[in-house]
Amino acid sequence: MFRTIDELEISGSIRELAEIQRSLENANDAYNRTFTFDNSGSPEPYEFLEAQLKVCISSGVACATFSDNEGVKISGNLESLRVLASFFNFDLDAVPGEHNHWDELCDPSYFALGSLPLVVSVA
Repeated sequence: MFRTIDELEISGSIRELAEIQRSLENANDAYNRTFTFDNSGSPEPYEFLEAQLKVCISSGVACATFSDNEGVKISGNLESLRVLASFFNFDLDAVPGEHNHWDELCDPSYFALGSLPLVVSVA
């Protein structure tokens, strides 16, 4: 997972992205999941490679944040996490570079003001 001070990108195979999608779609009121990523390569063109993404349930709409204490975290209500899951859905014939943007242009019912935008891309 790539990060700058104001953006995130999760890049993976269609299968890897589909695993995240299924996990988010199947979330329940006690959902608390940590996804791990390879952070051994170069972060270019981003500034940082992050090894973990924590996703958990909260009462508000989905919000992605970064802090030195918690790392990258997305919290949100079930409905907004299920909407987020749709951004991990790609056709089986998707080619590397195809991507989706989860950002402030999305419905504010599902994307919190002040959230870090997220690009989900096929590697």
